[in-house]
Amino acid sequence: EGQLSDLYENNPLMLITLDDNGAILAANHSMEEFMGCSTAELMGKRFTEFINEMDHEALLRQIREAVQNPGQTCRLEFRINSRQAVTLWVEGSARVFTGLRADPRILVVCEDVTEKRMAKVNLQMAEARYRALIEQMPAASYTELINHHGTQVFISPQIEKMTGYSP
Repeated sequence: EGQLSDLYENNPLMLITLDDNGAILAANHSMEEFMGCSTAELMGKRFTEFINEMDHEALLRQIREAVQNPGQTCRLEFRINSRQAVTLWVEGSARVFTGLRADPRILVVCEDVTEKRMAKVNLQMAEARYRALIEQMPAASYTELINHHGTQVFISPQIEKMTGYSP
């Protein structure tokens, strides 16, 4: 049991254990570090107190679904707010299990995906800028796969103005 406790406590992922009403029963060191407070300060508080308001409804719906389907893993994605007013995007999994006293417990395992989400947003913005540039420049452009016998990947809309044919 001591080894399992060490694995929970020292896991690099954020781990939190909730009761079936969403009250915090335990949190590991990674969660304490992010939240900027101890497990003792977190205990008994509702997990949703730390969740971005825009994500409350979806997260509560997913947790209710997990409670109704014990043993099944539920995938989660939400924003969590620390006491230092830092917001992280996290992806996680939740699973309901029965504790030693037969009360349902919810184990939530979270990973910080803020950088991944920001990279995705930046990529989408770069793609939008590139598309606007290509579609609005006063010249036709196209891309074609090499060695695929003229398979065209993209033809800009200006080709229709220049040739009268639509791409």
